[in-house]
Amino acid sequence: MLLPYTFLKILVLHLGVVRDKDGSYFKTILKSGRVITLNPGLAFDANVDCIVLENPIDFSVPTLNDGEFFWLIVSHATTHNELGTVSINSNGSLSGVGTEFLSVLRGQANFPTKVKFSSTRNVGDYEVVEVTSDNTAVLAGDFVAESNLKYQVIGAFTPGFQPADDDRYLYNYDSCNVRTVVSEDEPQLDDNEFIVSRAYLRSDGGVEIDDYRIKNLFSTQTYAQSDVVSQQQAVNKMSSLVSTKVKAVDKFGITLELLFNHGYVITDYDFFTTTSSNVVSISAGYSNFLGNNSSMIPNNFFDGWYLLNRTKMKYSQVSYNEGKRLYFDEYDSEVITISADGNEDEMILVPPFLEIEYMVKLSNNCFNPDQPYYFRSSLQQAFSRENIRIDLKSIDPDNYDYDVEVELACRVIKNDGKFYPFYPLAIAQFDNVNKESETLGDSKFNIDMENYEPEVIIRNYS
Repeated sequence: MLLPYTFLKILVLHLGVVRDKDGSYFKTILKSGRVITLNPGLAFDANVDCIVLENPIDFSVPTLNDGEFFWLIVSHATTHNELGTVSINSNGSLSGVGTEFLSVLRGQANFPTKVKFSSTRNVGDYEVVEVTSDNTAVLAGDFVAESNLKYQVIGAFTPGFQPADDDRYLYNYDSCNVRTVVSEDEPQLDDNEFIVSRAYLRSDGGVEIDDYRIKNLFSTQTYAQSDVVSQQQAVNKMSSLVSTKVKAVDKFGITLELLFNHGYVITDYDFFTTTSSNVVSISAGYSNFLGNNSSMIPNNFFDGWYLLNRTKMKYSQVSYNEGKRLYFDEYDSEVITISADGNEDEMILVPPFLEIEYMVKLSNNCFNPDQPYYFRSSLQQAFSRENIRIDLKSIDPDNYDYDVEVELACRVIKNDGKFYPFYPLAIAQFDNVNKESETLGDSKFNIDMENYEPEVIIRNYS
């Protein structure tokens, strides 16, 4: 039999803050000056524990250095506090607001329970004499009149038995722990924590608040922005520059050819089945980023990628990989066909997207440096080749001694209505314009234009 929380885990893709009608759950608002208020709220963590904040909490934003933020992070906690608040008078009459005395208290002659207050004045454990309604009861003891108190219920135990302090209480309830962090960067979280907001100080000393709940909403759909970032990063770890080549030189500049790699080519493999999976074991293959050694493929590197037979244009999605072994939960037998002559079909691994778009930015030595080049390539192939034009600002042969910086980035494109951001290319080796191996660091490289000084044409007008 499946428990309710098990169904919740199955149905919900993204745990976090529950959306209420007014959108107020765990919303942080500015109260006054540098005091901010965290509203009451409800959330579910990865254990499907309920994070409950019943009452608003105020925080004073501390003095922050430039670039620092004051982060609010919520997580699950437990409490022994009962619902509502109570007042006690000197005669032991207990009255409550929003309380449920009939459900949680038991009077004398029937193993009476005891009551403890969150108070510094009435500090004892007080036995219940009588419960008359959900909002009225009578206690035994000496009291100082107080109001607006929280209370806890203590059980009845065999005379002489001394339970541990925390075991005295009858009821545990879901509650909320709020952790604050001062940091420039987003804090590291446990699996069961959620950031709800961050606050920072303006130059005039006022407080601004950024709402982070959208990244941690309880939903049957994953949050689109975080989803596209993780998917984009999965492609970015592979996309790299392979080589650069000067194709042509004229008096205005050069034409540069760029070769990119965004897939993994499989040149030899074995196929076998187990009781639970279909497995392709890569014997030989290559990519610019991973090199020619198939044993160096990290675990889970190709999770969700497609094994594509380009000869037949058939594919199956990789469930996960353990090193060079690819595992398939769903497998199309037409993808892998082994002829008598060996593995003759062209086999590649590609990301689960339609296209990849590259962006090329040039330095200020060129015309229109603020207008990058953009070009797209199908992700149904492992490589793409593009030519770009570098037109120089100066065509004076005496002023050709400078570098042109080329900056690269890429993003994926998929027909899912999401927008994928540009990211730098992977750090990998490439052949530069001098046919030398160079590391692409920070997704940039330089071209020494002095090597491509145009030949001055001398005309005879006599």
